[in-house]
Amino acid sequence: MTVLSSWDIRNRIDAGSLVIRPFQPREEQTPPATVDLRLSATIISYEPKDGRYLIGMPIDEDEGKRQAVTEDEFWLEAGQSQVFVLHEEIRVPPDLAGIIVPRSSLTRLGLGFQSTYLNPGYSGTCPVLLINHTAFPVGIPFRNGIGPRVAQVLFLELSSQPHRQYGSHPWDKYYPDTGSPAKFHEDIDIIELIKPFKKILDRK
Repeated sequence: MTVLSSWDIRNRIDAGSLVIRPFQPREEQTPPATVDLRLSATIISYEPKDGRYLIGMPIDEDEGKRQAVTEDEFWLEAGQSQVFVLHEEIRVPPDLAGIIVPRSSLTRLGLGFQSTYLNPGYSGTCPVLLINHTAFPVGIPFRNGIGPRVAQVLFLELSSQPHRQYGSHPWDKYYPDTGSPAKFHEDIDIIELIKPFKKILDRK
């Protein structure tokens, strides 16, 4: 398995087999083997009706909300986490996989998020869970709906073609990815798993 260099990434983008849009081939956005990604001013928030959520239960539009940040900044309180949708659209070809990781500048400040995996065939704008690990509020600036570069994506070349690409099967529930709330309830194995827990919750 090979990590694509910046030249390989640019050549793929120029050829149209890999899409990062909008792509700005400026030096500050293209490190040696990744491409930096920016936050969009779109957040996903959850407000369960009874104040709690059982994994696997459907989330309606009132409980899982995708909304725009209306101010020029968004403040993360100490210890707070918030799901943001990244600004750049990414389309991964069938022979590559992608990994989105936080930039070093973000983690050195005390903010971070878990790495996100992009399957071969992935298409869309990926959400990330930004977490403030500091003891003080941290503000995130936005201009025209676009925030700072907080993430970077690297691409791995597969050893062989996979048996299928993401988006080719009905249970690929985030294709295309619009940064929607979680869809655990669409997992084919979840319905039977949560039945006994759901009965307990329904009695309360």
